[in-house]
This record gives sequence, C-alpha cells and structure tokens, in this order.
Amino acid sequence: MTSIDKLGGEVRIHSIYHGLARYRSAVELGWYDFVGRFRRSKIGVLWSPIQMGMFVGVIVLLLRKGLGDGEMSYALYVAIGFYAWDFISVSLTEGATHFTAQAGLIKNTPVSLTHITLRKVSFLFFRSLLNAPIPIIAIVFFGGELGFNLLWLLPAPILYACFTYSCLIVFGVIGAYFVDFSHMTQTVARFLFFTTPIIWQGDVGARKLISDYNPFSYFIEIVRAPLSGNVISPTAWLVVIAASFGGLLLAVWVQTAFRTRLIYRL
Repeated sequence: MTSIDKLGGEVRIHSIYHGLARYRSAVELGWYDFVGRFRRSKIGVLWSPIQMGMFVGVIVLLLRKGLGDGEMSYALYVAIGFYAWDFISVSLTEGATHFTAQAGLIKNTPVSLTHITLRKVSFLFFRSLLNAPIPIIAIVFFGGELGFNLLWLLPAPILYACFTYSCLIVFGVIGAYFVDFSHMTQTVARFLFFTTPIIWQGDVGARKLISDYNPFSYFIEIVRAPLSGNVISPTAWLVVIAASFGGLLLAVWVQTAFRTRLIYRL
C-alpha cells in the first residue's frame, strides 16, 4: 500500500469519526435541551409524565362512560393513544418554527441543518422515554400486552424518527418563508387531535370513515396494537412506511434545494 493510499484511508476514517461525533453531540444536546426546560424546577423532568398523566386521567374520568370501553379498557386506549400522539403533535406544531427558533445559531456558526434537526429529534425521544411510565402503568392496571407481541414495536421508533425529521425539515423551511405557517400548523394540530382516534374509537359509522382516511390513525395503531394485544393491520404498515420514508426523501430534497438560501429568510 502506498503512502497516498494510507493517507486516503486515514482521511476517510477521520471523516467517519467526526461524522459520528457530530451525531453523538446532537443526541447529547437534545438531552440538555430537555432537562434545560426544567432546570430551576424542584422535581425536574418528572413534570413531563405528571402533565401527561393528569391529562389522560381527566379525559378518562370525564368521557369513559359516554364513549364506552369497547374491546379494551378505555383508560388503556387513551393512555397509549395520547402517548403516541404527543410525539407526533410536537413534530407538527414545532416544525414550523424549527429553523426560525435557531436563527442565531444558523447565522453565526457553521452548523448543519441535519445536526440541528437530529438534536430536535433526540429531544423528542428523550421526552417520549420519560413519558413512558404513563402507558406502562395503564398496561399493568388495565390488562395490556407485555409478551412477544412487543417485538412489533421495534420498527416504530425508526418510522417515527423518519417522519419527525421530514416534518422538521419541510415545515421548518416553509415556516421560514411564511410567518403565518406556524399559526396554521397549531390550528391543524388541534383539529387533527379530535379527528384522530385518540379519545374515541373508530369502530362504526362516521367515526370509522374518519379513522380510515386519517393517516395519523395508522401512526397511532402501530404503537397501540402491540401494547393492547392486537395485530397491526397491513394497511397501517403500508401507510406509515410510505409516509415516513416518502417524507424523508422529500426532506432530503428540500434540505438540498434550500440549504444555501435558508439563511437569507431567517
């Protein structure tokens, strides 16, 4: 092997190392962003599961008799559904301000859009992990599934990460060009909350029709079905995979096309 080949190999290894180091730093910064929101709090990050638990508890208390239990406990149904929806809703609502909120960092430091976005995705995953006791408690008390069926949950984090990344990139660029877009996404997210089977069951009539044609119903299903002992439908897999990887391809194109022009819109 010549000295030039050795040098080329060292350069490639060096590049790979620094690439991995940047991703690691994005994960670490995502954790710091999460704990930083509770830095002066007495109980810290525990506020996150407390808030979710209180919301689920109130919904179950007020609506359980009116909507009925169906095939599973309504408390279990709502806890898992809201847990999954919380991750999606933050992707939608904060996506529009994703780059404008980091305008100072983007303008003054040589940071990549990928690094900033992975930092936000990491933040959401840490938030989701610390909220996990809520559905776990519901499973223990209301008869969920903790067997081999949980293996079907393994693709969910990957699919959610791809979908979230695409939302942050695409919505972030649109939000940089159109200021009102952030207000629109917040309005749409509230509308989607009530048109997605989170606190109601899409089993019959108009509710089933709305559920069948709402793609976010299938994002909820790939988390709820394994935890409740049910089988994920082929339609759910098809819709979620298409939305996640299709959105990721769109995000790559948007990021490539607007990477150099975005700074002038912030």
